[in-house]
Amino acid sequence: MQVPTNLNLRQTLEGMTLAFNPKAAPGLDAAIQFDVTGPEPGVYHLRIAGGECIFHVGPAAAPTLTISTPSDIWLKISRGELSGQEALMQGLYSAEGDLSLMLKMNDLFKPTDQVSFDAPPRQRPAGPISLSGMAWMTVAFLPWIIHWVTFDIPGVSHWISVGLPLLLSALIVGYRLIFDKPTWMEWGGLGFFALAGGIALTGNDGYAVWGSIVSSVVMGGLWLSSLIFAKMPLSGEYSKWSFTRTLWRNSMFIYPNAVISLMWGWQFIVGALLGVAAILLPNLMVVLTVIRYLLLVPAFIFTSVYQKRVLQLRVADYEATFARLRFWAGMGLSAISGLLLAATMPNFDVGLLGWLALVPLLMTITAAPARQHYVLALPFGLIWSIAVHNWYPNIFPPALGYFLIVAVGTFYAGVVLLGAWLQARLPGALKLLAMPVAWAAVEFVRFIAPVAGDWWFVLLAKSQWRFPPALQVLNVTGFPGLSFLVMLANVAIAFLLLRNQVFRVSGATKPGFWASVVALVIVAAIVGWGAVSIPQPPADTFTIAALTDMVNQDPDILSTSEFTAEDFGAAANLPETSQSIFAVDAALTRSVANQQPAFIVWPENEFSYANDFHFIDQLKALAREVNAYIVADVVWQASTGMHDTALMVGPEGNEIGRRAKINTTAGEENVGFVPGPREYPVFDTPYGQVGIGVCWDRH
Repeated sequence: MQVPTNLNLRQTLEGMTLAFNPKAAPGLDAAIQFDVTGPEPGVYHLRIAGGECIFHVGPAAAPTLTISTPSDIWLKISRGELSGQEALMQGLYSAEGDLSLMLKMNDLFKPTDQVSFDAPPRQRPAGPISLSGMAWMTVAFLPWIIHWVTFDIPGVSHWISVGLPLLLSALIVGYRLIFDKPTWMEWGGLGFFALAGGIALTGNDGYAVWGSIVSSVVMGGLWLSSLIFAKMPLSGEYSKWSFTRTLWRNSMFIYPNAVISLMWGWQFIVGALLGVAAILLPNLMVVLTVIRYLLLVPAFIFTSVYQKRVLQLRVADYEATFARLRFWAGMGLSAISGLLLAATMPNFDVGLLGWLALVPLLMTITAAPARQHYVLALPFGLIWSIAVHNWYPNIFPPALGYFLIVAVGTFYAGVVLLGAWLQARLPGALKLLAMPVAWAAVEFVRFIAPVAGDWWFVLLAKSQWRFPPALQVLNVTGFPGLSFLVMLANVAIAFLLLRNQVFRVSGATKPGFWASVVALVIVAAIVGWGAVSIPQPPADTFTIAALTDMVNQDPDILSTSEFTAEDFGAAANLPETSQSIFAVDAALTRSVANQQPAFIVWPENEFSYANDFHFIDQLKALAREVNAYIVADVVWQASTGMHDTALMVGPEGNEIGRRAKINTTAGEENVGFVPGPREYPVFDTPYGQVGIGVCWDRH
């Protein structure tokens, strides 16, 4: 492949490194600076030393030779349309400094028609296995292909879908460490499958459903992160072997690979979103799955066509263009953090991801200029808000609900901005505490000064809802303390990765290695303390039955209430309504009694007053009849006002306790309900201590 003839001035000067003849420069140590005016102004220099010629944007520290030229004049000289000596004699450009170096230019740089991009014969990655670069890319993809093909096949063990890719990844990285260097994707594959193996060994039910989606998200992250943190875009690490080594650091090679890597990164993110939709919408699963994989076709076509045409592209400002590509890669990594954190929530239940879900976002923020921090955090905030607040349109007017989702998402991004601002101003190891302190502080304020109720800001600690060792810290610090720990782990992992030599990010803004290690040890120690402090559960298991009665859609029951169908559920204020609903739930309770549940939980109906002794006696008698604890929802007229209350009665026909709902809705408040006191009682039972709550209190 020959050098194109339609290059712009910057490409031409950078292309001189490809034409450099090291045999003509033995022992030469010089810097040739170009001060360019005209249509394509700029300052560049070529650094010649050690038999190499390297292109740089900007002035040289001490130029040996300075050439001042209009861009169009130098382009004509480079294309052979104008003699360099004649142009100098005519004053079309000027030179100052070591003019003897000027006389050697024809020897130092070969004519364009003698320059080729093609790699020398048999140029391959080092090692006894002689494969081309692109063949190695296929090898690096094999663990992922095996994972994707086998993961969703019923009956296939995780030892195959995760264990085999992990083994292959380890073999690939081991081989490359011995004979060459592992690539970005090879390191990433080993790290991901090691993590996936750990999650699979825990028997996590959520990962069994969402694992292939998570792997697609991670693959997208590998492509995108290579634009920001790797020495070369991911595709370039394999395609480079088809070109001469002098081209590897040239923008004409880096730029197309950056575009291709950005495209593939976003392709995997979109594919993962389609995969999520396919699982959540089973009626459309086939269609969405087909679309998900059909998207690979235009991606492959784009890759093929773009690589062939890219040398005809004229990029005026590579640095600004690369900055834009890195920005959009950062936006994708931010979105990935939102998706991974969403995967920790109850609907998805891959809670262990919470300890590192924010790492892509935090690394991106650390590497980006401060002016971009808020915008880069927006994809994370919006996706996180959509995942955890998608029910807003069901309880608010739809337009308001969607507006609130966006508004809260922008607020989450603001919390990240606060942490980044603090991180930039704290010294040394204290930077580790910036983001955890910012997030935990906002959560603390959420508790002591709620805005429109404290349901609107989802706690980071909620990601660990099924990890009891971590939950034990709640006894000491409450939710902000656990959120602090989760964020601290994310920050420490991000800083450790950024300090690794694989990542090309300056260490000036990051704490030391040992500070990050100590932070992770502290987190592990606290979680370990939680693990050993968990009381031993009873030897016998027990069953909890949860009832769903749909009484708010029963026209016969609705007719007994003073409230309209739209308002029903705020309170069933008439005895007839209470008795009608009690009859439904009592029948459901008796229908599950043969399963001998220890606890039977009724829906939130607010259908009778706790002061109604007739109702309470009925409930107690029913609990004795089925020999179980019953948790029912009642209206409690207390000295503090009217409360929506969870009431628990025991199998001996006695009241165990009650707890008033703290987070009341606007509709409930409109009919007279008030928030209950901020108390969190637990009650002793033969099965352990039990806490009870109502509806929004779970947030």
